Amino acid sequence: MKSRQALEHLARYYDCVSLEGFVRETKFVATDIRELLTGEARCARAYYTQYAKVIREIAPSLGFKGRRSDSSNNINAADPVNSMLNYGFGVLSGIVRTAVHGAGLDPAIGFIHEPMGQTGTSSPLVYDWEENYRVLVDLTVLDILREGGHRRSDFEWTDQYRSRVGPVIGKRIITVLYDMFRRKVLFHGKSATFSVLVDLDGQRLVRFLQEKQRSLSFEKPLPVDLSLIDAVTRERILTMSVEERKRLGIGKTTYWYQRQKALAGKPTKLYRKVAERLAMGPDLRTGSESPSFPSD
Repeated sequence: MKSRQALEHLARYYDCVSLEGFVRETKFVATDIRELLTGEARCARAYYTQYAKVIREIAPSLGFKGRRSDSSNNINAADPVNSMLNYGFGVLSGIVRTAVHGAGLDPAIGFIHEPMGQTGTSSPLVYDWEENYRVLVDLTVLDILREGGHRRSDFEWTDQYRSRVGPVIGKRIITVLYDMFRRKVLFHGKSATFSVLVDLDGQRLVRFLQEKQRSLSFEKPLPVDLSLIDAVTRERILTMSVEERKRLGIGKTTYWYQRQKALAGKPTKLYRKVAERLAMGPDLRTGSESPSFPSD
């Protein structure tokens, strides 16, 4: 999943995201693996610059300034958000490693990342493979922070002022990330979960290595979160009539709460059924277009 795809998704909900800035900073041409990795690092920095803006809007008290580590080690994070990302990437590595072994492949033999050395890793294939799913960890952390209720005391701090994920937050990351992997997306015309897709990657890689297929692409769809209120949905809520609200089966308490959030311009979440009803379109039977607040 490309960083740009993820930012396009976030830009629907957060005005602070600048796609133009990201595109401007990530133009490069690579002629070998070394240049490709350098370009990848540039893209990651530009991506997390925009991602940090969203985090600061959601949870300004956590002091997230940007990605400080590319490690899955939870003990070297500079702040709570980085420790959450590190922890999530560690869980992701476990999921991917299982898929690698399930496909009968050696995790020590990769095609982009280097093997063990001064700057390498003991499992380069795992690192190569998980690049396709790292954005799911980013979205997991956003989902948890949007839930609210988080405090700096939920994290542990070392004598060197390094942040570690506490047991409550750690358990929540595992739960939300595994829920993310159970989400269904449309892939090549068929519905599949990310858990299925990560295993399918292994099967396709094996066929490619055995020269049973000519090309190999790890492109994946992004999980579209219908539960977040974007600009279109916000306008829909603000202009909805009483008759239309009733026809869609949206309770007046739910509507009142979401309308207050929409008026304040604050990001919030909807129950998926409510989001799907709002996506149905305007009330063609009543033809009502005037904004109204439910009074019943």
